[in-house]
Amino acid sequence: MLSNIVVLSTILIFAARVCDVSMATFRMLLIVKGKRLQAAFVGFFEILIYLFSLTYVLKAGGLDNMANIIAYAGGFATGNFMGSFIEEKIMNAHVLVEAILSDVEKGLELVVKLRAEGFGTTVLRGEGKGGMRLVLKVVCDRKSYRHVLDLAHDYEGFAFLVDLKSVFGGTFLRKGR
Repeated sequence: MLSNIVVLSTILIFAARVCDVSMATFRMLLIVKGKRLQAAFVGFFEILIYLFSLTYVLKAGGLDNMANIIAYAGGFATGNFMGSFIEEKIMNAHVLVEAILSDVEKGLELVVKLRAEGFGTTVLRGEGKGGMRLVLKVVCDRKSYRHVLDLAHDYEGFAFLVDLKSVFGGTFLRKGR
């Protein structure tokens, strides 16, 4: 009976830490997105769970109970992973794909392809060590990032990813495509 209680308490500590750290990660992302009220709401429940779990760990054997300490630390690590996973699925972030292409002709073909698929594409002409370059800038939602990057790699070149806080105006791929 006692071992069942120990196992259950360890699981509860782990689960509580997964919840509060996931909420902390999500709350920080809400703050970055400027959603202060939602962040405060999440933060209220995050700290409640944190305080209850910490109090429980300290009362249930304190720092001498290695199972609780491992559950606490493991919940923290898992919560970071889960928080970023949840954010990736819920938040609609935008990214900037920048492709620098040395083959101008293929670069222009890529521009046509990207625009045909609904991606707003800005073209800049530049010069690199080896001569003329095309610099393509494509702002897309994160779900389309891999597709845009794959298209850029199909046409030769390098692509870089930059996270953006917000985007206003321009041409974006419509949902449902």
